[in-house]
Amino acid sequence: MTKPAGVRISNTIELYLTGPERSQAARALQMIDRVHGDGELPLTQIVKGPIYNRWAMEYDPVINRITVNTGQISNFEFKILHEAAHILDFQVFGHGKGYGSESANPDMAELFEAIRRSDAYKKLSAVLDHGFLIRNKPMAVEDLLKERELFARCYAQYITIRSCDHVLLAQLNYILEQDAIRDIVYQWSISDFKPIGNTIDRMFGRKKWIR
Repeated sequence: MTKPAGVRISNTIELYLTGPERSQAARALQMIDRVHGDGELPLTQIVKGPIYNRWAMEYDPVINRITVNTGQISNFEFKILHEAAHILDFQVFGHGKGYGSESANPDMAELFEAIRRSDAYKKLSAVLDHGFLIRNKPMAVEDLLKERELFARCYAQYITIRSCDHVLLAQLNYILEQDAIRDIVYQWSISDFKPIGNTIDRMFGRKKWIR
């Protein structure tokens, strides 16, 4: 069993949310703190506001801000983890100059090897040529296979599993249940994810984020 080391990520994120969403976001950050620390990150804000491309949440690396869209958002905590992954990807693995996942960062090479060996990745790759849209959103399968999105989804699942938080686990299970009845998959089955999770353990261990 690993333990977190380093600076808590919650120390570097300011929540400009109110009501239940503030509590939900805080819970997600607490679960990250339960799993790993990180280096000194620049201050990030999480704010409420309209997102005109219709995504539930969006990270803007230019201003280092996560925007939470208006309206009801399902699996809120899980989506916060997804966006937090983008922060780490850009600010840590990409050194604030781009997404490390998309710039052949050697720290992430083993992880992406594990991802590409997974059944979920192979299933997405198999339907890539169809290029269909998902629920009328402008995200094709090709976008789901982008390295930044793959990292964000596996990071959210990693924190969920390693934190053992019942709220996050329920959200993950719901997504997996939906994956089982649709043509594409967003997340990995528990067995499919295990080698990926072990790889993240090693990656975070090398960065001294866990011990």
